Amino acid sequence: MTDWGAGTQPITESPLPTVLPGSQARERALNWPDPPEEIHPEIVWGPNWNQKTYRIHLPRAGSFRCSETKLGFEVRAAVTIQYGYDSWDRRLSAAEKQQWMVASPLFDIWVEPAGAMTAIHLPHFLCLAGAVVDVSHLQVARFVDCGMTLESPTQVRPFHAVLENPSFSPIGVLWKQIYSKLFPPVHTLVLLYRSSQAADITLHLYLIPRDRSIAQAIEDNEMKYQSKRVRKPSKSKPLYFGSCSFVSSPSSIEVIPKELEFCNMAAHCLDPDMEIYTRDLGDKLELSWWRRMSSNVSGRQL
Repeated sequence: MTDWGAGTQPITESPLPTVLPGSQARERALNWPDPPEEIHPEIVWGPNWNQKTYRIHLPRAGSFRCSETKLGFEVRAAVTIQYGYDSWDRRLSAAEKQQWMVASPLFDIWVEPAGAMTAIHLPHFLCLAGAVVDVSHLQVARFVDCGMTLESPTQVRPFHAVLENPSFSPIGVLWKQIYSKLFPPVHTLVLLYRSSQAADITLHLYLIPRDRSIAQAIEDNEMKYQSKRVRKPSKSKPLYFGSCSFVSSPSSIEVIPKELEFCNMAAHCLDPDMEIYTRDLGDKLELSWWRRMSSNVSGRQL
C-alpha cells in the first residue's frame, strides 16, 4: 500500500463530464454506451511478415467492437472488414502538427461491400470527464490524394468519436489546439519491460497516451531484444500534456532521466522514456510513480 506522506495526495476519480457550449445531443452522447458486442479479429501478415493488419467477418447487421484495436462498427448487413494502423507522423505536415493534437490512432480500413457500414466508432484517448471542454474542437481527419480533410463527428462518446456513413482512407481523430484555451487531459498507459541484455536489473518505462498503435509498436520493438513485459496494472490517471512525473522506490535505484515530461507528439520514439537500474532486487522491487501537480505531488504504486 502506498504511503502518501506529508504534502501529497492520492489521485482521485474524475467527476462527471462538463461540456462547454455545443448541442444538447452531443452532451447527451457523452453518456451513451459504446458498441456492445466484442469481436476477436483474425491477424493478417503482409509480405515478409513486416506489416500486421486485422480482419473480421461480421455475419449480420449489428453493432460490434474489435477486442484488439477497440474500433467499433455499426453495419446493416454481413460484411468483411480489414484494418490496420497508419502513421500520423508520415501524414501530417509540419504546420498541421502545430495546429492539431493527435487524439487517436490513425487507421487504414477496407470494407467489402463498401455500403454495408453505417457508422464507425474511432477510439480516442481524451478524458472528457471532469474537464471543461468544447467537444466541437474534436474532428475526424481523413487523408486523400489532395491532402487532409476534416469532418465533425456525428457523436462524441467517452472513448469513441462516431462518424456515420463513413468513406474510407486513412482516418483518425484530432483535437484543434491552435484556437483552444482549454485542453482536455489524456488517458495514459504506463508500460514496463525488463531488459535481458543489460547488466544487473534494467527496466524500461514508457509513459504514453492510451493509444494501442503506440503500445503495439513498443511491444514489438522490445520483443526484438528479448525483453520481458512486467505485468502490472497499466492504466494510470489522466494527465495533461506538459505535466511532469518521476519514479521512486524504497530500494536503491538509479533513474534516467530523473523527471519525465509528458509530451504531445504525432509519433512516439521507441526508445524508453525512462531507464531504471538496480542491484537491490531481493524478493521484489517496489516502484511508485508520481506526478507533479503545482507545488504538490500525487502518485500510485507500480
